[in-house]
Amino acid sequence: MKKVRKTADGYYIFSQSILVGSDAAGLLSIVGIGGAVSATYVSRIVDIIDKRKILFASSILMLLAWLLFYSTGLMYIGLIFGIFILDIGLQSIHITNQSIIFSKDEDATNRLNTAYMTCYFLGGSLGAFLGGKAWAIWGWDGVVITGIVFILFLLVLQFFPLKSLNK
Repeated sequence: MKKVRKTADGYYIFSQSILVGSDAAGLLSIVGIGGAVSATYVSRIVDIIDKRKILFASSILMLLAWLLFYSTGLMYIGLIFGIFILDIGLQSIHITNQSIIFSKDEDATNRLNTAYMTCYFLGGSLGAFLGGKAWAIWGWDGVVITGIVFILFLLVLQFFPLKSLNK
């Protein structure tokens, strides 16, 4: 999901509709600090709060970010707040997922992390690919709709919980 947004932001920033230089794109990436801040907070509460609630709330945040991208279109304010909100949701999901998988077998954390990060990379690659295709065909609206579809899929998956998610 992060790759959809990062790839899409790159397309968007350098498109003819919002032609700016790499300085502006770089400054927008600083907004991603929200994800780093939230990761610190979530890592402290992930073992206290129900993991399903964190995953659901984070998914809703990400959906709101994509809806903000859609509703504000070319406006920088929408990009800034959308990136901030999306990064918070994404990092919260990432930290929660790692907490879940690492609790399964403490002796296999390296293998579990390798499998998780491989899937994370493949998902990000798929998002970047589909975001690029959506950009080529439908522009910014297509990219945003692709992001929304990914989040809706994530929300649907949450209705089929793993048996021992909080153990």
